Amino acid sequence: MWIVWLPAGVILAVIFILVARTLNEPKVFAIVLIVAALIYVGFAVFGGAPGARVALEILGVILYGTAAVLGLRVTPWWLAIGWGAHPVWDAGVQLFGGGHAFVPGWYAISCISFDAVLALYIAYQCSRPGPDNSFKPTSLRHRA
Repeated sequence: MWIVWLPAGVILAVIFILVARTLNEPKVFAIVLIVAALIYVGFAVFGGAPGARVALEILGVILYGTAAVLGLRVTPWWLAIGWGAHPVWDAGVQLFGGGHAFVPGWYAISCISFDAVLALYIAYQCSRPGPDNSFKPTSLRHRA
């Protein structure tokens, strides 16, 4: 299963990045970071997870939502941190934690590579010099 879904996540991430490049990249990455966390809430609710598990997933939305907002308002490095932390959530909480009871394995596995590729791309963009870089904090203040 890993040999199929890890590469699928990479391919989907590359496609997503190409689409996001035609839009306001930082804002798109922030919104989708929140959506990625919300999807796990949906899996928990519709999968009949206990209330404590749903609460844990809501905590994830709060954590990743905070990273998204900080990524737009403070420094885009928070977007890289949020996306970089999300594979840990995918693996530790979902795939190998109690989330495996309601989250499809293929989804968690593909998310690990999808999230890692986004984190690396955003970190690269944050470190890239140049005044035209939309990931620079001064650019974000004008676009957000």
